[in-house]
Amino acid sequence: MLVKYRNFSQYKTTIIFLSCAFVFFLALSGMMIHNAVELRRSINDLTETYLSDVADEASRSVNNRLAEIFGSMRIIASSIPHLKEAERGPFLAEKAEISDFINMGIVGDDGIVHFIYGESYNIKNNPLFTSSLDKDFRAGTEGKDIFYIAPIPGGDRDSRALVAVKTKRDMQELIAGNFFGGEGSTTILNQKGDLIVPPLKKKHSELIRKSNYQGTEDWAVRMLDDLGKNRQGRFILPTVSGRGIYIDYRPLAINGWFLAIAVPTDIIASHAEIFIARTFHGTFILIPILFLLTAAVIGIQNRCRIMVENVSFYDPVTDGVSNACFLVRARKILNKAPRGSFAVASVNLRNMGLINEYEGRMYGDGLLRKVYDILNAEAAKAGEMAARGNAATFYMLMENMAAEKLLKRLKGIADKIEKLGDSMGPIRVDVGIFLPSDEPMTAEEAEVCADTARKSAERSYLSTFTFYDEEFKHKQHEAVCMLNDIERAIEEKKLTIYLQPKVCTRTGRVAGAEALVRWKHPKLGFVSPSVFIPLCEKNGIIARLDLMVFKEVCEVLSGWKEAGMPLLPISVNLSRQHLKNPSFFADYKKTADAAGIDPKFIEFELTESLMLEGNDFKNARQVLSEIHKAGFTCSLDDFGSGYSSFGLLKDLHIDCLKLDGIFFVNRFETPETKAVIESIVSLAKRLNIRTVAEGVEYKEQADFLRSVGCDLIQGFYYYRAVPVKEFERIILEDRNKSAGGK
Repeated sequence: MLVKYRNFSQYKTTIIFLSCAFVFFLALSGMMIHNAVELRRSINDLTETYLSDVADEASRSVNNRLAEIFGSMRIIASSIPHLKEAERGPFLAEKAEISDFINMGIVGDDGIVHFIYGESYNIKNNPLFTSSLDKDFRAGTEGKDIFYIAPIPGGDRDSRALVAVKTKRDMQELIAGNFFGGEGSTTILNQKGDLIVPPLKKKHSELIRKSNYQGTEDWAVRMLDDLGKNRQGRFILPTVSGRGIYIDYRPLAINGWFLAIAVPTDIIASHAEIFIARTFHGTFILIPILFLLTAAVIGIQNRCRIMVENVSFYDPVTDGVSNACFLVRARKILNKAPRGSFAVASVNLRNMGLINEYEGRMYGDGLLRKVYDILNAEAAKAGEMAARGNAATFYMLMENMAAEKLLKRLKGIADKIEKLGDSMGPIRVDVGIFLPSDEPMTAEEAEVCADTARKSAERSYLSTFTFYDEEFKHKQHEAVCMLNDIERAIEEKKLTIYLQPKVCTRTGRVAGAEALVRWKHPKLGFVSPSVFIPLCEKNGIIARLDLMVFKEVCEVLSGWKEAGMPLLPISVNLSRQHLKNPSFFADYKKTADAAGIDPKFIEFELTESLMLEGNDFKNARQVLSEIHKAGFTCSLDDFGSGYSSFGLLKDLHIDCLKLDGIFFVNRFETPETKAVIESIVSLAKRLNIRTVAEGVEYKEQADFLRSVGCDLIQGFYYYRAVPVKEFERIILEDRNKSAGGK
């Protein structure tokens, strides 16, 4: 029978998720549309700002150019009164060529211009001539040319004004400008709106030409009013295609002329419009699709969750609730109830394996169902419940009461279970009871405590009932005490170092050592490093232990130096905790400097597993850099103990590779082991990395390592770790033997 453990609140959660998803996608759609609209508005503002800047710059350029022209003419005109009649023609020809005029001439009171190239021209009735007599600079147009007129100071009746001619094309090129990607056009107008200098043809010019405009249109009336009052302005000119044209006009510093710039309104937005359109289309197409997909995913997830919950919360053996369901419900009950309202019991059927073996699995499952029925019937009070955990273990959440009453109730349950036995005899149970304390505890923790109490009971033929108490925290207390003792030992320097010699395979002499820490507890005697070092690592004091060992090594080397003993390199371990603080190395360097130790005699060992993790690997590279910068050496310890990464040999600058003892747990019964070791040693030599083999215990291992070129051997075959004094004796004997051999 499949029991569904769903309720309205769980379906309500699904509805809330769907509603939130709908609101989210609706808000996302609105935000995307709003952003697209704001983007378009910003682009239009940007276009107008850019157009204004371009118009300012263009009008300044034209005014500057006109000022240059009239400046040249002023200089030329001031020289004319001082020239003889015959000298004026050649003089003007020379100046025309220099100033890039196509013609120049002088006009007198009769209004006739005598040009240096071509015939004379009468401008007596031209207002520009009259203005120039009033010592004003003027410009005008005639056909394809522009006339510039400047008064001649101190001129006589025959030389009242200087006339210079340039082509309109010259002015067109000046005002054209390659702005807006060449899409903009410029022109010069007078105050009546007539073209003085027409624009160069652009793509939008044809649109303007095809559009039939009336002089009574609002934009035309406003523009003529601005021109007449010498005011700048801007408007959008509509076209037959619907494409707008920005028109910006600004007064120039001569004749009431205006510089007008025309540019399509979408010139900047044209590319952005594609993305804006895509945004709109994507919003109206993708958002509904995403919502439907999200709804489908939530629906599928909901159905899967129902299936998983039905499977997880249903125990097929007892046809009741599973332990997962028990924990979920217990968590809710314990959170709502006052602290200490409920107790948890762990009930285990003894010898269930034998019952299944002799009576069959079907009989055993039937027995488990009957036990569950008994427990479930007993859990009749509000909030109480029962469930099967693993195998033959059941859990009960029971109303808390006096220990005697609770024990009496559990014994009554045990009596009922005992009667279920037949040919196998009575069914005995072991029961662990956890009574809640004032401290908050989860349902999972309560089960663990009840299990701990049950498992700690002494074996008995009869059923057992054990309450959880502080006795079961004894081991935890021991660990805390040991940790305190370790910290005290570090502070009081009660830990000592032993040195395990490293033997050179070529000479057979001791060529170095590894520093290993030893602790003699005042009550427990020697405590194995495998006990206290993991405790230090777990509680974050391993870094202090490492530094203590390093200081001891520095003192040993310093003592050897003072005593005139031969100095040998000693390796010390660096733990993972150091890598969380790459600046830790400053203390190490300061210690070595204070002891006057040559850093080449100290080697730091970092484990392979430490290097293989992301952040630790990055920090390790920095630490290695600091180590080498200070003159120390570094080795990669335990190489081969895990999933070795040969990339480490490439990416990390190490001096020595230490083969893990896992390679030497046997006497090389398999050729594969030899092949791997030989390959590693060979690779290390090619990378100029020394090799050390640790954990070597047999002669054949040492002989093989010597044959493949391993540099150093460390292991019981040669020496165990010994106190410093013993190591010094070994060194002296080793040196004496070598001297005697010579």
